[in-house]
Amino acid sequence: MGSYIVHSADNLISSRRVPAGYRAILFDANNHTGPSITKTADDAFLVDDGWNDRVSSTRIERV
Repeated sequence: MGSYIVHSADNLISSRRVPAGYRAILFDANNHTGPSITKTADDAFLVDDGWNDRVSSTRIERV
């Protein structure tokens, strides 16, 4: 759980792993702002959601 700003991988993420019982909220801008998408399971191909190389910050929450 926590909030993360992705400085070293800013706009380079193409997939996301999400453990069971958690969700990942991916944000288009730093500091958890801008458009977002929520993932509740692994996604090996963010391209089909229009989120390839867009993620700048992430929040992980227990569901």
